Amino acid sequence: MVDPFRQAEAQYRQLSSDLAAGRISVDQFRNLLSQIRVTDAQGRTWMLQEGSGQWYVWDNGQWQAASPYPAAPSAPPPTQAPTMAPIQQPYQAGLPPLEGGWGRVFTGMLKTAIATIVIFALIGLALVYFTDDFELSQMPKVMLLPAAISLIISYANMSSQWRGRIEGFYDKRERRNTGDDDYTWETVRYARLRLENGKLKSVRPGRNWQVGDVIEKRRGDWAPKKLGQ
Repeated sequence: MVDPFRQAEAQYRQLSSDLAAGRISVDQFRNLLSQIRVTDAQGRTWMLQEGSGQWYVWDNGQWQAASPYPAAPSAPPPTQAPTMAPIQQPYQAGLPPLEGGWGRVFTGMLKTAIATIVIFALIGLALVYFTDDFELSQMPKVMLLPAAISLIISYANMSSQWRGRIEGFYDKRERRNTGDDDYTWETVRYARLRLENGKLKSVRPGRNWQVGDVIEKRRGDWAPKKLGQ
């Protein structure tokens, strides 16, 4: 009978060889590796870590390094190719997929549209009341563009979704306009995340974010949040 763990290790070695030879890309390697899973007699799920080939088991709500064999762990796989991304403990398999959420986007956009109409209507009425050169008939023409821009920005934010792990933090100097052609410089803190697709993303960090935290932005949410909070 074929040992499923030995078979998975053979698949991993073949994928590593194909990657080193340039027959597959890093993204293809990760996609194929994510499909290699072994379920043991206790119903626990095992997977091989990217880069190191170390076995991890999903136990007690988290991934833990372990060996599926009663004896010492088998020899490590071939050396990681230089194009590989930094080794990180896998986490995606224990999380629900990022999908759907369009109903929440529709509800949120409806609320945003109502709020935008009310706000710009109040601004227009204030201009009519407090200025002499602004008439009520001008409101639709003047307010349409900023209202449309506001809705477009809201939709772009609410319709996006992603998940990633914090690799570090950095400070960036940014210019802020203070009015009357004046501006000032301020230091802004950003978190650098490695997304599930391997790309990097910078976001303003929330309270108590730390290196290694998994951050998620789901469709329909206004802001990302740290998983586990």
